[in-house]
Amino acid sequence: MRRTSSSKPEGPTASQTLLRKSSAPSVILYSVTKGRCDFAKNSFVAVTRQRFLPQAHITPVRTGPGTRLKGKKVAIIAAHEFEDVELLYPFLRLSEEGAEVTIIPVPAGLHPRPAVPSKPVTGRYGTPIPLEVFGEGVRYVIKKLEDAKPEEFDAIVLPGGFSPDHLRVKKEVLEFVKRAHEAGKVIAAICHGPQVLISAGLVKGRRVTAYEAVRDDLINAGAIFVDEPAVRDGNIVTGRVPDDLPEFCRLIIEALS
Repeated sequence: MRRTSSSKPEGPTASQTLLRKSSAPSVILYSVTKGRCDFAKNSFVAVTRQRFLPQAHITPVRTGPGTRLKGKKVAIIAAHEFEDVELLYPFLRLSEEGAEVTIIPVPAGLHPRPAVPSKPVTGRYGTPIPLEVFGEGVRYVIKKLEDAKPEEFDAIVLPGGFSPDHLRVKKEVLEFVKRAHEAGKVIAAICHGPQVLISAGLVKGRRVTAYEAVRDDLINAGAIFVDEPAVRDGNIVTGRVPDDLPEFCRLIIEALS
């Protein structure tokens, strides 16, 4: 009688299985080592700790330069109804590169859901300032406009949404932006954000982009409108819509570094 082994052939280990999938052209890889998981560059493999790796823990490892903006200071100015992602994405992306981010909320206008005068500056989709999910003092600090000086920052970022409608009629905001521009600071605005640049008189003769509804306003103000994801003309960086945030932030980083 032929004897067969009762033991099943050994299959690939968890580490081999995960690393075998590492050829996918994505961004992050969970590479498994004994007792832990690391992030590594090249690809992404989802790990369910409870099911597959009960003894593993995940350790984040930086893979990019991460220090290109070390020592640079960036101010993000926003009023009620700012486009949430247009504040959050630049905040996190520039912080990731080492920038020190200051968020300047300007309590201009009334938040329409409901119109409560005492409500903190809040985005269109409910993101309040201070940012509830990010600890103040870790990746960002908050300053009032009257306590901030344009000269202390290397860049000013203006998110879109309805925030620019409120900011462009505030003389102190326009003065802040103009002083920063005169000092050679990077001025970056996305979506409706260039409305502030129009009111500050900074777009004449400049190649800029913005949300399509702002196109005629820019042309009437003497700007050269360019329908591209993001445009840099000297120290002015403009972006089109939320989908173009990666290109927008890339140009800000290039201008600062």
